[in-house]
Amino acid sequence: MTHYLNIVITMSLVLSCSGSAIPMWEFLSRGEKMSHLYSMFAKQVSSYCKTNIDASAAKCKRDLLVYGVDKLERMTDLHLDAMDPYQRGANDIIWDSMMEGHRSSSSKKQESTPSPIREPTGPYEKNPLFDDDNSNDYTQNQAASSSIPSFA
Repeated sequence: MTHYLNIVITMSLVLSCSGSAIPMWEFLSRGEKMSHLYSMFAKQVSSYCKTNIDASAAKCKRDLLVYGVDKLERMTDLHLDAMDPYQRGANDIIWDSMMEGHRSSSSKKQESTPSPIREPTGPYEKNPLFDDDNSNDYTQNQAASSSIPSFA
């Protein structure tokens, strides 16, 4: 009876351990990464060429795919690692990396919402918490902290 119980417990533990459906990008081979990136890029090219009115769809697809494959083959392994398709914004990263330097690279990306990061526009003001010019801050803080009674 205990033998069967041990088998059931062991089998339930083995079955409860399952791998992730998303592979760890860094551990894939160069060929696997390039294949996955190319398939994602081909989908982007297809949708881009459907909306592009500058050229025929077939010519657009052929030109962009040839350019993208050439660019992909010349990328370093570090660059391929940085193009992880499972990260946020991966479609833009893949498109920008593979279309860098192409004459139509700037026409796909359109900013739909303004960036939440704001650049300072005026002169910088001093922050009294961090930009104090007093060189005696440490000694002043030590003197002030020694006058605080301890409650411990």
